[in-house]
Amino acid sequence: MPSFKPLWEAMVLETVKHDNRQEIIDYLHGALERTKQLIYSRDRMQDIITENSPDNDTEFAINFYIFHFISLVKSLGDNLAWIVKLYCKMSLDEKKTDLTFRSFENCLIAENRKLFHCIYSNPHFEEFRRIKTFRDVIHHKHALHVETVELGFNGPKKIMIAVDPKSGLIIDGKRYMEKIAPKRAEASSKESIAKYGLRKLIVWIGRVDEMPWEDPLVFCQRFIVLIGELYNSTCERILLELSRKLLGKVSNYLPKIGVAIISLTDEIHTNDRILIDGTTTSFIQDAFSIEINNRKINVAKAGQVIGLKTNEKVRKGDFVFKLPSTQT
Repeated sequence: MPSFKPLWEAMVLETVKHDNRQEIIDYLHGALERTKQLIYSRDRMQDIITENSPDNDTEFAINFYIFHFISLVKSLGDNLAWIVKLYCKMSLDEKKTDLTFRSFENCLIAENRKLFHCIYSNPHFEEFRRIKTFRDVIHHKHALHVETVELGFNGPKKIMIAVDPKSGLIIDGKRYMEKIAPKRAEASSKESIAKYGLRKLIVWIGRVDEMPWEDPLVFCQRFIVLIGELYNSTCERILLELSRKLLGKVSNYLPKIGVAIISLTDEIHTNDRILIDGTTTSFIQDAFSIEINNRKINVAKAGQVIGLKTNEKVRKGDFVFKLPSTQT
């Protein structure tokens, strides 16, 4: 999360201002600690799987860490929701402060469309939405288990996690798994069930690429990457908004020569790092070419109208901001 540290430092050192600065720092700290625990859980599972053959003891240990991992992913999502809520000063009930709630989405898109897209435009966000189902099955139904799967009779054994978290549930008197995975046999052990609450072995007799399970380490890595992407894009946008200074507004754009006509409300210098931001515009560049009446200048002041060469298309009504020289 390369943008996490710059936002953290800016908040702690008070180089940016916000009414809820201390509360945001607290939630950033909570996210940092949970991220450490998330990676630790993944690493412990990796050690256990690497150092032990699949058996009930190993399966039980992996269950413990996968439960913890899934709960942490959901908690990190809740942390992010609170950071966004506090930053945007959203008037939303705390029970609805959840990235997976439509009410939260609707409130955020109304308050800050760019921040909304940082989260919900992620192509894998639906994966995060599914983690709530995993968490609910763990906490409320106590039924999700990793399982030892034998790939064909007398084939290799692997500890795996169900792709569908409901696969351990009883629905209409039958195991839900039977509806999605008919090519499966189950070897039960009363001793295993009594001691661990786990079935002893599942034999998969279908195609390997059709298995309704996946490697728990692959599962964990996917969510670590996703959480990192969500925090990184959100922290980057928040820092950008907190550190920018309004310079003016685009009143026209000349597409043939790529020049924006800007009415200034503050002073701009050649080579200032600027952000041009609007409903469908958002990019950063240097103010490498400033003109007034077709004459190049190095400094323009508030109240003047300038022509600014832009790297991308801009639109009437877009805002122009100055960024700190260290902003990337």
